This record gives sequence, C-alpha cells and structure tokens, in this order.
Amino acid sequence: MSNHLWQPTKDTAFALRDISVLHGGPESAILSEHTHTEAQVSVHFRPDVAQTSRMAAAHANLYASKQPHSGGWKQGWQVVVFKLSPRMLEEAAEELFAGGAFEIRPFIARRERLFEEMARVMLQEFEMPHSISRFYAESVGHIVAGHILRMHSETRPRLKPPNGLSTTQMLTLHRFINERMEAGFSVIELANVVGLGPQRFAQKLRLATGLSPWRYVQAHRISRARNLLKNGRTPIADISDSLGFASQSHFTNVFRDTLGITPNAYRSMFR
Repeated sequence: MSNHLWQPTKDTAFALRDISVLHGGPESAILSEHTHTEAQVSVHFRPDVAQTSRMAAAHANLYASKQPHSGGWKQGWQVVVFKLSPRMLEEAAEELFAGGAFEIRPFIARRERLFEEMARVMLQEFEMPHSISRFYAESVGHIVAGHILRMHSETRPRLKPPNGLSTTQMLTLHRFINERMEAGFSVIELANVVGLGPQRFAQKLRLATGLSPWRYVQAHRISRARNLLKNGRTPIADISDSLGFASQSHFTNVFRDTLGITPNAYRSMFR
C-alpha cells in the first residue's frame, strides 16, 4: 500500500485554545516538510508482536516552534501528536521559573517515558473521538508542557521551591469540584480557585495527593459514583450525567478500567 498525504479530520484532531492533539494511523501516511508556531511532540507506536491488541511505543520526536520538519508512519503504526502554543509555554515558564528566557532543545527518534505515557492515554481516547474529554486533553497538555520546560529547555533557571496545597486550598478545591461536577470545568479554573496557575497547581496538587489534576478529578468522580451506586437507586445514566461524563458508555468504561467491574455489577453487590 502506497503512502498518502495525511490530512487531519474531526475524528483525528482535537483542538483547544492552546493545545491540539492529533492522531494518525494505522494506515501509512506521510507529511511533507512544514513549520508552525506551536512546539510539537509526536510519539510513534508500532504493533506489539507479543500482544496483538496493544501498541508498543517506538520513539518520540520534539520540535521547537517554527522548526521545519516532515513526518510519516508505516502501515500498522499509529502516531499521537501534541501541539502546544507559544503562549502556553511562556505562561508555564513564568510559573515554573524564577525569571529568565528558555529555548527548547529538539530531538528526533528518542525514547521518552512521560511523552509515551501521555500519548498512550490519548491513543485510548481516540478510540472514541467524539467522547474525548476537554479536561482530560487539557490536563495531559499541561503535563507535556511542564516536562518540556523542565527537561528539554536550553536555559533552566532555578525552579521555585515546591510546596503542596494547603488544607484550606484542598477544601476549597474539593468544594469547587463538587459544585461544578456536572457542568464541568477546566484545569485553569481549578488552578484559579486556589490562586495558582496551571503548572504550579499541578505541581502542588501532586505533592499533596500524588495525583495529576486529571487523575485527582477522575478519582473524585469514581468515589462519588461508588457512593451513589451503593446508597441509592439513581439510574446509571443519571449518575453519569451528574458526574460530567460524556456518555453512559464512557462512564462505564472508566469505572470498569478503574475498579475492574461495571457500575451495574458493582451496584448488585449491595442489593
């Protein structure tokens, strides 16, 4: 099969204000040389011969803003691409660094565990592209941005000393999540409610809980779901809506992935 020139579609590209996530494959494709203002991370996955249903991370590429590059992948391979705006990286650098400029150090075809982990979770999300969570994609984007600045920037000024969120901040965060669960919220809104930017917020939340913003919110949702399933007769579709999931099937998949059991089966344990 000959390679074709790849073009993004609504099912293969997910865009927010400062973050875009794209998915390519498994059909082979090429991208001619181009540039863009965003920094880019691309992670390539090859078929895992040991597990036919799983993709194995092969390598990652990091490109700086306006750096010319081309791309492509082989038949059967898949690629996840993160594009981060200059504004996002500059705001993240302002939070993380005690002043000073930065310059990204690009690389080609290198193994990079954090990029691979973030790309893998988005690879799973693209299995149901119409149900991709904005909060999820935004959280992953901020993690990728922070890692680029910490580990792949040419100039690394001294980082501000880290401290975890205070008890008061955690209570404020908990209350905000409970009040806004159904309507939804962004990482920036979560950070603002405790008086921080998204990078500092993620750093302090991880120090306080060991979790990223997305995993913290997801754990909160699942905890609420367990209580509702144990202690009431609320239909599962209504529980899904009240917790801000895209659909009942999305809720069921997340619940099963977390606890190894479906919501219906979990509820039946307490009848």
